[in-house]
Amino acid sequence: MDRSIIYSAEQIRLFDFLQQSRDLMVGMGRLAQALFGSINTILTDFTAAAQASPNMTISLGSGQIYQWAALDTLPYGPLASESTPIYQQGYAGQQTLSFTTAALSAGQEQWVLVQCKFDQVDSVRTGDPTGGILPYYNSSNPTQPLQGPGGNSQVQSTVRTGRAAVSQLYGTPAATGTATPPAPAANNVPMYLIKLTFGQTAITNGQILKAGNAASPGYAEAPFVGGLFAQHHKGAAFGQAPQIDLTTEVSGVLPLARVPGTNTSGLLVCIRMGASAPTALQGNAGDLYFQTGAPSTLWVCETSGTPGTWRAVYAKPTIRPVSFPYVITNNFATILIDCTAGDVELTLPTAANQAEITFGRVDTTANKARINALSGEKIKTTLDYFDILSPDESRTFVSDPSTAPDTWWFF
Repeated sequence: MDRSIIYSAEQIRLFDFLQQSRDLMVGMGRLAQALFGSINTILTDFTAAAQASPNMTISLGSGQIYQWAALDTLPYGPLASESTPIYQQGYAGQQTLSFTTAALSAGQEQWVLVQCKFDQVDSVRTGDPTGGILPYYNSSNPTQPLQGPGGNSQVQSTVRTGRAAVSQLYGTPAATGTATPPAPAANNVPMYLIKLTFGQTAITNGQILKAGNAASPGYAEAPFVGGLFAQHHKGAAFGQAPQIDLTTEVSGVLPLARVPGTNTSGLLVCIRMGASAPTALQGNAGDLYFQTGAPSTLWVCETSGTPGTWRAVYAKPTIRPVSFPYVITNNFATILIDCTAGDVELTLPTAANQAEITFGRVDTTANKARINALSGEKIKTTLDYFDILSPDESRTFVSDPSTAPDTWWFF
């Protein structure tokens, strides 16, 4: 940011003081440009609402506009006009807007656009002690200042105001259901859209629509900005930064605490995956885990913790072995055993995992079906095997990893 240099005993020059004001504006404009970009117009506040007792006026709260505009469109004191564009700030206080349906006939409707643009206005500053009649040096009598240029008592502007100029633009009346909203006038941005109908006597809050696609499909969005304490990435329709592109703008993996629970209503199911059982993993009650390694198993966390309490759950496949001895690799299965050709042997999977195997004889012979535990494991804590001898007999074996050695129980 540029700053004027003033020296002791220097004669005062208007150029130094007025140029300093311009330099401040340029510096602030460059800051706004860094934040908003070079072409975006930004609106803040300007809350619109119907009157407490609705009528054909609405209340528009104070607000600001930041718009790319010429530095000075008119001379600034002795300084010439300056067309270099910078971000300009305009302000408008609370105001009341009036609307009319005078252009409508029976069966017609009409859109009205509330729009805004930056404007510069020269005026007498509020509270000016002389009302804009300025004292000038009187060379004939230096102790008696002239009132106005040459003593003419002319009122002169004492402040150049950056203004948010709010206006209304009426669209073309049309048959009910066919009217289209007008596009903003040159240099204006849209704020609100209101649809009026013939004979209407009051405007309600439900009729005051923020300009944009939600109000009228395809219409330009009002460039409202929510401020630092609002949500930040809902997109232009909400006056915020663009929505985050998950394909290019994120990295890393969400920590488990940030992953939505599978059992949370209204959220997508989140399933973690891994080649081994999740028995040592942290879990929240209701979380799901898919074990990809053989045998594939779906697990549910029953109790939150580190680790959580996990239980394997999924439908048991039905298997009918055709050759023996047969080693079972599924943790959950129904095994159909046919002993017609002679005695058979089958080996259980490890009892170190949660598992449930149901055996059923499907023959009527006196041959036996021997169910073996893995080496180092037991059936009912002491048995190495169990024989299913009776035709049409069935047994369900359930693993118990809590015993030593790992054990199968049957029922």
